[in-house]
Amino acid sequence: MASGKRNVGNLQRSNSAVMRERGTRRRDAVPPARGRWELSVAAWCCAGFLAIAMIVFTGLTRGVDQAILLGIAQVARESWLTPLVVLLTNALGPFGMLVVCVAAAFLMRSRRMAVALLSSLVGASFLNVLFKNLFQRPRPVGLNLVAETGFSFPSGHAMLSMAVLGMLVVIAHDRMRPGRRRLLVIAGLSALILLVGLSRLYLGVHYPSDVLAGYLASLCWVALVHWALRVRPLTSGVAGMAAIQTRRPGRA
Repeated sequence: MASGKRNVGNLQRSNSAVMRERGTRRRDAVPPARGRWELSVAAWCCAGFLAIAMIVFTGLTRGVDQAILLGIAQVARESWLTPLVVLLTNALGPFGMLVVCVAAAFLMRSRRMAVALLSSLVGASFLNVLFKNLFQRPRPVGLNLVAETGFSFPSGHAMLSMAVLGMLVVIAHDRMRPGRRRLLVIAGLSALILLVGLSRLYLGVHYPSDVLAGYLASLCWVALVHWALRVRPLTSGVAGMAAIQTRRPGRA
């Protein structure tokens, strides 16, 4: 009799542990209804990137690109601001994005999130090299404040900042509770992405179409990575043990 009561008690505790774990997983998981947004975003961004690429290489954006760069050079450039912009663009360049990616993955202590961030960074880096060598657009000349090598289209800084910081925006939206803190995190990350692109225009090393195309190409990749991995924690070992204990009394 006592043994039966103990088995019932163990079964109830095991069931409670499983229900708690399932509740945690439901809170952490991406709801199925939201799973379609990634493919829609990826499709629109891909279409936008291809449209910009076609327009750029027919020469239709040349006048607009040059006019925007000239306007920034005449209106926005200040002697005290230039060193800060150079610091920003260097800090949030390829090496800086790698540091942010590794640090964020370590602090979040989630293997799936680490894979999402690293996949986003590595994939965007590969795509940037591929597109630059495919389109081979020369960089702007005459307005640049720093020396840069390589091709111009699309912007590598824009792509990598969107790949890492954009993925962090998606993770923050999925994992943080709605409220002021989540809003501030998303707004701060989005502002950094925008500032990286503006810094490249301020320094005269990219055309506006380069930056916009870089954002779109990288956002497409971020959406596809998130769709493939669905950033959420893996099932813990405790839940597995609870499930085993739950099945044992049923067999008896």
